Amino acid sequence: MLSVGLNFLTQTVIAYYFGTDLQRDAYFSALTIPAYLIILFSGSISTIFLPYYVDFRKNNSKEDVVKFGSSMLGCSIIFLLVVCAIGFISSRQIVDWIAPGFSLQQKVLTREIFDILIFTVIFQALSSVVIVFHHVDSKFLRPALSPLIIPITSFVAVLFFHKHGIIALAFGAQIGSFLSLVILITALADKVKFRDLIGLINPATKKVIILSMPLLISGSIYRLTTVIERIIGSTLPNGSISALGYSNQIYVLLVTIATGSIATTFFPKMAHSWSGGMSDEFNKIACRAIKLILAITLPIAAIFFTLGQPIIMILFQRGAFDSAATISVAESLKLFLGAFIFSGLGSVIGKIFYITNRTMAVSIVSIVEIFVYAICAYFLSHYYSYLGLAFSLTISTGFNIFVMTYLLIRWKYVLFSDLLGDTLKLVGAALICGMLIKSIFLWTESLNIFFGLMLSGLFGLSGYLFCILYVFKISEADTINKLIKSYF
Repeated sequence: MLSVGLNFLTQTVIAYYFGTDLQRDAYFSALTIPAYLIILFSGSISTIFLPYYVDFRKNNSKEDVVKFGSSMLGCSIIFLLVVCAIGFISSRQIVDWIAPGFSLQQKVLTREIFDILIFTVIFQALSSVVIVFHHVDSKFLRPALSPLIIPITSFVAVLFFHKHGIIALAFGAQIGSFLSLVILITALADKVKFRDLIGLINPATKKVIILSMPLLISGSIYRLTTVIERIIGSTLPNGSISALGYSNQIYVLLVTIATGSIATTFFPKMAHSWSGGMSDEFNKIACRAIKLILAITLPIAAIFFTLGQPIIMILFQRGAFDSAATISVAESLKLFLGAFIFSGLGSVIGKIFYITNRTMAVSIVSIVEIFVYAICAYFLSHYYSYLGLAFSLTISTGFNIFVMTYLLIRWKYVLFSDLLGDTLKLVGAALICGMLIKSIFLWTESLNIFFGLMLSGLFGLSGYLFCILYVFKISEADTINKLIKSYF
């Protein structure tokens, strides 16, 4: 919740000063490749590192574990430094490729921003490795708090230095990324030996790199979604990239806050149960995680589908962010909501493939997904402009999740009978939630829009909880009930 508050506050300030103008388009385009590299690294090497590190600790001495950790951290630093150096040297060519529809002035600004943001790759990608050392010991507080530094420094940079243009935001993000890594790495005194970081590659490190290669290679293809979006978006009317960028950030932020804690805490639990050969327990944990994510994401999607425009208006519509920007962001966000649900599920379903060493299967499915997205994006953007790009993401992520879920059921990693009934009940409860919200908001918005939002949201969520706890009685009702009571 703190993450949501800080990020929304930061985005509100950014929207006030820059709206959806050319500078914002340039920033989102410059961010594309750094964000791509960060998620590529964390989604391959860091993801494989966690279950392998869990298993390695069980079967080796503490000294060997420290050497492994030191080697892994050192190799990551060297690799990321090389990648960032190449990116900085090739910035002109990268910007020409990523923004072919931009004017010369926009390309110059995009390159200036890119030259700053490329170095956030070192700090943020390395943080994804350092976080593993915390998570395997079930220490989640520091990894949860450290990323909050980034929106704080971004907020301060824009608030006090906005007169220098959106370049101030780039510097804020860079400083925040560095401080976030410092907070994480200072707690590793007993996990790694910093004087041994630059040494020979440990055999265990070689194993992690080898296991990560299918994900790294295939990931370089199937994680091109945002890259394709920005390339096509640069040829659309001005403000298209900004509208997609704002709505994309909101949907990613919702995914993080709604499902990040579940995926983070369940991942090591699933890894431990699989490593210990407890297949039944592994199956139960996986099904619980999937159903909890559905239970959380579906009502959120119902709220933003019915109330997206007034929510965006209250949060952002001021300064340079006008009513036209509100409509464009709200409409694209509505089409991103399917991707929001599917991405939340993917945060757990994808990790099941990694834990069970089915990396080749998930890579193939994800590569097909990017082709689905590219085809849909190309044709739908011609007819529906940036809205076609937003809906293309929902189509492609939906394809990915349905295929991967089918494979997990076929391999009996999750049981279809455990998922189907509760999934239908949760969808039904979410539909009731949406109808309640819409009807109450239409009744109250003439009085006060903020009051209408609060009242309709409260009644909608109350109706949803009543349905899943007492009407449909889903199997995770007790867990959700305890979770709710823990807050009071």
